[in-house]
Amino acid sequence: MLKKFFSRANEFYHTEQLDVFFKWLASKTFPESFYILIDLPLQTDVVDANRKKVSKDNKTCGFIICQTNGHSPSEEDWHRIWYAEGIEIWENKDLHRGVLPLRFGLSLTEKGELLRFARKTMESFLGEENTVPEPDFPAYLANEKTMIDVGIWIDGHMRGSIISPSMPLIDALRYASRGALRDTRMKPTERDELERAHIEITLMSDLVLPLRKPDMEARKIDACIGYYVEEDAKRGWYLPMIFNCAKFKDMKDLKRSLINEKAKIVAREDDVVLYAFQTEGWLENTKFNSMFLEGPVAYSPSPSTGSFLNRVKIHGDAAAKWLIGMCDRHGAMPLYRDPLYQRAGRMNWGRLANASHALAEFGMVTKNQECIRTSKKISEYICRYIFDTRKPSAVIDVGVSAYVLHAALARRDANLSPLIGYLQENYTRTAYRPIMYAVLASLFAKLTLEGKGEHRAESISLAEKVFDDFKKNRELPGTQLALYPELIYAFQLLHSLTGEPLYLERLEEVAAWLIGKQNMNGSFPSSNDVTLPYTRGTGKIFEVLALHPSRYNAVLQKSFEWLVRMQYTSDSLYFTAIPFREKVAGGFRHDYANTEAWIDSASHFLIGAARLLGKPVDK
Repeated sequence: MLKKFFSRANEFYHTEQLDVFFKWLASKTFPESFYILIDLPLQTDVVDANRKKVSKDNKTCGFIICQTNGHSPSEEDWHRIWYAEGIEIWENKDLHRGVLPLRFGLSLTEKGELLRFARKTMESFLGEENTVPEPDFPAYLANEKTMIDVGIWIDGHMRGSIISPSMPLIDALRYASRGALRDTRMKPTERDELERAHIEITLMSDLVLPLRKPDMEARKIDACIGYYVEEDAKRGWYLPMIFNCAKFKDMKDLKRSLINEKAKIVAREDDVVLYAFQTEGWLENTKFNSMFLEGPVAYSPSPSTGSFLNRVKIHGDAAAKWLIGMCDRHGAMPLYRDPLYQRAGRMNWGRLANASHALAEFGMVTKNQECIRTSKKISEYICRYIFDTRKPSAVIDVGVSAYVLHAALARRDANLSPLIGYLQENYTRTAYRPIMYAVLASLFAKLTLEGKGEHRAESISLAEKVFDDFKKNRELPGTQLALYPELIYAFQLLHSLTGEPLYLERLEEVAAWLIGKQNMNGSFPSSNDVTLPYTRGTGKIFEVLALHPSRYNAVLQKSFEWLVRMQYTSDSLYFTAIPFREKVAGGFRHDYANTEAWIDSASHFLIGAARLLGKPVDK
C-alpha cells in the first residue's frame, strides 16, 4: 500500500526527480547564495539550496522548477538545464558572474575549435604521432569535467561512436576522438575515409534525472535528449544520434532496446529506471564547417545577410523542386520518402491533391511554370479517377475534390463546372473531420467570392460546425492543433463575403489559441497534452497565419526558422547513402524521431510561402 502511495505521489509531485536534482545541486559550488522557486501545478514553494524554506529578501533566484512551458523565463538571462513532460528546470546565468559552466552551451566559434581539434587528433592517430595543439579555451572550460561522445559518419553510415569517462573537456574529447576510430562494433576507419567523414560531437550533461510513469506511457518520443539505464555494472546510453540510425514505436520500445540491446541488462524491464539528460551536439558539413544539432537534426547557422522574404523564396524553391521530383510521369507521387531506410511510402489521394494546390499557389506567385505544369498534371490525373464510373473504380474521398478545386482556382482554370457540380452533389457524404469540413468551408466561400455560384449557406454551416467542435475540444487532452487552423482562412473569407465582424472575432479566437501553444523554438506541439512538434502540424499553422503577415509577424518568423531547420539539405542528410540524398533534399523531416519527409509538410510550407510572397510582411 505504501509503495503504491509513494509511486502515485511521485507521479503528481515529481518527488523522485526533485530529490535527485537536489543531490546533484549539493555537488556543485556557486559564488553566492540563492533560493529556488518551485512552481508546479500541485505545489508552489520557495526553498534555499538545502531545501529549507527561506525568504526571498536579499537573495537571487538561482533556479526555477516549473511546468513545461509554464513559466517561460527570458532565454537571455536563464538557461533550461533539464525537462520532461510536465516539468522543466531553469538556471539563472547571473549566478555564475560570467563564468558559465559547460551546461550553458558553447559558441559557434568554440564548437568549430573542438571539431578541428577532434579531426587533428584523428589525423595524428592515423598518421605520424605528433602533438596536436590544444584549443585556446579558458582554463575553467578546458578543465571542467564532462562526458563527451564523438561519432564518425562515412558515406551515410555510422562508423564509430565512443563516450568518454568523466574527464576534463579537452582530455575527454581526445579520448573519444581516438576511440571512435577503433570502435570494436564497426569497421575501423582508414586515413582516406577520414577525408570524407562527418565528425559529430555531443556534450552530455551530468544532471541525469529519472523519468516518471507518465513519461514512459507516452507514445511520442522526445528525440532531443539523451537516455540512460544502469543495473549493477552494466550501463547504456542512447544519444539523439540514435534517431538517425533506428526508429522506435514508443517510449517502452526505446527503453526495451536500450536495456536489452545496448546495455545487455538481464533484469526485468519494469525494475530498471530510465533516466534522461540534456545534450548539446554539433557536426561537420562537407566543407568541415560547423553545423548545429537540435537533437538528431543538423542545420547550418542562419545567414546574417538576406531579407526574410528572400529566404522564404529560397526555401520555397527548394521545397517546390522536391515536390516536383516526387511526381511521376502520370501525376502520382508517394506519401513520403524515408532517408533512413531509403524507401518511399504508399500513395494518398488527399495529400496528393493538396500538393497540386500548393504547387499552383507557389507557382502563380513566383511565376514558376514548372510548378504550374506539375500542379495541372496532378489535378488531371486525380480527375481521371474522380470521374471514372467503371467498376471496380478507384475509391476517392469526396474531400479530395476540394483540394483539386482550390488548385484550379489558384491556376485560374477556365472550366470548373464539372468539379463544382461533383462537389455540390457529393460533399454531404464526407465523414466529419474538422480539418476537411474547414477546407470545404473556405472553398465554398472562395467560390462565392469569385462568382462561381452561391455557396454562402454551405460555407457558414460547415464553419459553424467546426467552430462548435473547436470550442468544445480545444483544451481537452489529446486535441490535435492541426485540426482547426483552416478555420482562420474560412472566417477571413466569410468576413469578406458578409462583412460580419463576428467572423473576425472568431478568427482571432482560433489564432490566439494556436499562438498560445507555440514552443520556444518556434514549432507547435502536435496536441494539447504534449510539447513535441511535427512539421506537418507546424507547417499547417504557418500556412494559415501567413494570411496575416503583419499581425503575426513574430510568430511566423519563429515558425519559419524552425521549419527550415527541419528542411533537408545534402549536408543534413549525412546519415543516408549519397545517391539517395538528392531524392530527399528540399523535403521536411517529419519530426525529430521520424526521418520521413512527407509531401504535405512541403505543401503546407509552400502555401504559406506563397501567401507571404504575395502579401509581404511589414519589415
